[in-house]
Amino acid sequence: MKRKYLFTSLLAVLVITFTSALVSQSTHLLVKKSPLAEAAAEIKVNGTLAYLWFDEIMSGDTAQSIQEVWYYLEIADWHVVALLEGGESIMGSYQPVDDPEIRKRLIALREMLADFRIKAEANYQHIQSDRAVVFSSVRRDEQFLEFASKADDIQRVIKASYELGIDSYTRTSITLILAVIVIAAYSIRIQHKYEKNRDSLLQSLTDAKSAIEEKNTQLHNRAYFDPLTGLPNRSLFLDRLNQSILNAERSKKSFALLFIDLDHFKDVNDQHGHDVGDQLLKLVAKRINHCIRVTDLSARFSGDEFVVVLGHLADVSKAISVANKIASQVNAALATPFQLGSASVHVSASIGISIYPEDSATQDSLIRYADNAMYHAKSMGKNNFQFYSKELNRIAMSQKDTETSLNIAIENDEFELHYLPKWHLATEKVEGVEALVRWKHPTKGLLNPNDFIPVAESTGQIRLLDLLVTQKALNQQKRWLEQGVDLGIVGINISARSLKHPEFFERLKNIIVDSNVPTSKLEIEITETVMVEDIELAQVIFAELKQLGVRIALDDFGTGFSSLSYLKDFDFQTLKIDRSFVMDYTLNNTSQVLLKSIIQLGNELGVSVVAEGVETKQQQQDLFDMGCLTGQGFYLSKPLTADALVEQLVKSDKSNVVKLEIAG
Repeated sequence: MKRKYLFTSLLAVLVITFTSALVSQSTHLLVKKSPLAEAAAEIKVNGTLAYLWFDEIMSGDTAQSIQEVWYYLEIADWHVVALLEGGESIMGSYQPVDDPEIRKRLIALREMLADFRIKAEANYQHIQSDRAVVFSSVRRDEQFLEFASKADDIQRVIKASYELGIDSYTRTSITLILAVIVIAAYSIRIQHKYEKNRDSLLQSLTDAKSAIEEKNTQLHNRAYFDPLTGLPNRSLFLDRLNQSILNAERSKKSFALLFIDLDHFKDVNDQHGHDVGDQLLKLVAKRINHCIRVTDLSARFSGDEFVVVLGHLADVSKAISVANKIASQVNAALATPFQLGSASVHVSASIGISIYPEDSATQDSLIRYADNAMYHAKSMGKNNFQFYSKELNRIAMSQKDTETSLNIAIENDEFELHYLPKWHLATEKVEGVEALVRWKHPTKGLLNPNDFIPVAESTGQIRLLDLLVTQKALNQQKRWLEQGVDLGIVGINISARSLKHPEFFERLKNIIVDSNVPTSKLEIEITETVMVEDIELAQVIFAELKQLGVRIALDDFGTGFSSLSYLKDFDFQTLKIDRSFVMDYTLNNTSQVLLKSIIQLGNELGVSVVAEGVETKQQQQDLFDMGCLTGQGFYLSKPLTADALVEQLVKSDKSNVVKLEIAG
């Protein structure tokens, strides 16, 4: 009997030893090997996207910013550094690679990424300045193939190491299971008289088996699923998307790809913290899953981006119909506020959709086209979905052409200013003018702001344009004053996007000071967006302009984010009522009530109230009767060049504008 107990004890020790080795192996795979495989995949994916994106920019097929190229290069470089030195991200922790050969290859790969960025920056700058391209597409392709080869080698070596660990783990598991079976059989045979001890041993064996199964599950989930939302991660999504393409090609069917990006997610993180942001992502994932079919695939692509594959659809028409329905359901589902503890959070989604095989039959293009459509949805006001189309490409190319032409126009000063007067509604005496920019396009003629200002704002060119307009308006005001022509205060529109940049505001102040124009003759017109987006910045801007003696006008009041708190918290001198109230006050009683209320409010606050859009004598009289003293619109004059406006006003019987002859 003692021999039997000794044998049992030895087998138990053997099980414990095998279990310890198994746990050690699985921990090693989870902590080191699995993140290495993910990082290697991220290097190739993001490096490939950077090369493809840059190639599209150079070929003129997309209007996306060069910043997207730098973004993907930085992500690829970060994962290379993570493999070399270690690091942490939302996807997990990365331990430094020990293998000297892999480290050597990683260093070479990083140098290749850096070399590509240097050449890409130089090439992009050459393109922007209309000089010859020095980094040819053939060279780019060669460098991309070399990059892809090196990335594949690294991924292959790491994958082989990972698979070797899995094989070792599997062999150890099988050995342990066999040992468990032997011990179980032997224990049942020799321990039938000792029920209590037998039950305890069987429980230990069961726990060991459960631990093995749990570790197996953890390994699988870590490799293919997002730890936060439980959705498939990017690696599994790319694999499944490739399978969808193969299945659709074989069965001659179609499918739709939805690229979902959350609107205002950064604001949630900034306002409530990243823990609340993580909870929000979990709930968003659940709502998306409730909107799709059981056969569809949803995945977390990165950060606040999700993707959905709507598969097994008969044809392109059916794919479009189903995608339309699902995208509408996702937008509707996200419209309900998310209750996260004491915080009620509102988010929406911009969704881009591409269709196989209508738009493309390749993985990378389908993702890129859906991504393009998503950005178009954002440009359309967010909280909507857009299908990729050739027309979308046409719009993107048109915007790209406008962007390129704007660079030349700003450099060559292809702009002129037209001036729209403001006048006293009772006497029709001119009290000031507003400077309005026009583009003298070399082939399209004179363009109004709506034809180019939206593009300038989206690309950041608006800052240079605003400074150019300010300089031209101040120069013209100075000439008028030197000629003895007093048109009152000159109003200059400044974009909210420009004012968000401290460097721009410093240059704006320098232009005003250097012009030697009395600041009492200048008024900066801004919209409420400045105050909505950054209250502290707006307070600094208001204070510094006031210190210079420059007047501030709150433009287009009554639309957008109008709030009485702005009237209380900010010091401005003019309130400009949006023209929409003036246009329909005779037909819309609500507009008339609001119009009267805004005028009364402005008067009681002691600010100058200007009604925009005055086009008839009746409107002029009605507005004056309501208490508004100043108007602006086409009734007195349409926007004219400086000389044409002065000539017209001088000829008017009621005008107070005179042109003095200055002795030479």
